[in-house]
Amino acid sequence: MMEFFQGPQLKNTLGASFARFFIRLVQHNPPASLAELQAELGEESAPGRTDFRAAPEFLKHGLAESGMEGYTYVRSVGEAEVPLVEGGQGKEVTDENKGEWLEKLLWSEMVESCADAAKHFRKGFMDVVGFASTYDHVDDPEICRWTTPHFFMLTADELRTQWSGAPVSPAFVDELQANAIVQKDVKEQAGWLWDIMRDLDDHQRAKYYRFMTGSSRRPAGKAPTIEIGPKEGDEDWNLPFAHTCANKLDMPSYSSMEMLRERMAQAVERGHETFDDE
Repeated sequence: MMEFFQGPQLKNTLGASFARFFIRLVQHNPPASLAELQAELGEESAPGRTDFRAAPEFLKHGLAESGMEGYTYVRSVGEAEVPLVEGGQGKEVTDENKGEWLEKLLWSEMVESCADAAKHFRKGFMDVVGFASTYDHVDDPEICRWTTPHFFMLTADELRTQWSGAPVSPAFVDELQANAIVQKDVKEQAGWLWDIMRDLDDHQRAKYYRFMTGSSRRPAGKAPTIEIGPKEGDEDWNLPFAHTCANKLDMPSYSSMEMLRERMAQAVERGHETFDDE
C-alpha cells in the first residue's frame, strides 16, 4: 500500500489539483478557526486575484467602508439562501459580529458544503486501492486513524502532491533541462526556452509545461524526458508545435531569445484557450 503513496514511479495519479482544504476534509482535519479558513481560502486564490475575505485586514475595516452594510447571516447558493445560524435571514451583520459571521460563512462554504463529497471520495478511494472492507470505519475519525492510516501519515500538502503532482518550480525546470533530449539544430533555442521558463511565475510556468506535456503540474516522481527538435518553415514567424502524447516539442530556429519568447507565449496562450484544465 505505501508504494502507492511513496513509490518513485508515481505519476500525477488523479490528474487534477485538489483544494488543500478538501484534502483536509478527507483526512478528518478540517480548518477549525477563522485564521485557518482564511489561510485555506488564500491558498486557493489565483495569482493576483486573492479573495478579499482571505485577507486578515478585511476585518479591520468597518462595514460601511467595505460596502457591506445590510448583510445577514446567510450564504447565497444560486437563487437560494442558506442560513448560517438559526434564523440567519433576520440576523444582521454588524461591525461587532462580522468576525463570527465570516467564520460561519467560510465554514459553510468550505466545510459543510463539501462534507458529503469528502465522505464519498474517501470511500471511493479506499475501494480503488483495495480497502473496501474498511467502509464501516472510514468515516469515524478515531477508528479510521487505526484501520486506514493512509490519510493521516502525510500532511495535506504532501498528500495533494502525491495525488495531483506539484507546482512547476524553477528547480523542476532544471530537472527538465537535464533530462531533455535536444537535437543539435535547436540546442541554442532549447537553452533559451529553459531560461525563459525559469523567469516566469508559477502560473505561467505551469502553462508552458502543460503546452509541452499535457499536464499543468509536475509528477511526484522524476521529471519526464522532453524531446526538442527542429521545425521547418519561416523560423522567426513560425510557432512551436508540441506533441503532448510523446512529450515532444518541434522548435523553429529562432534568431533571438526575444523572438522565441514572443512566439512561445503566443503558442502557449492559444493552446491554453483551447484546452483549459483550471
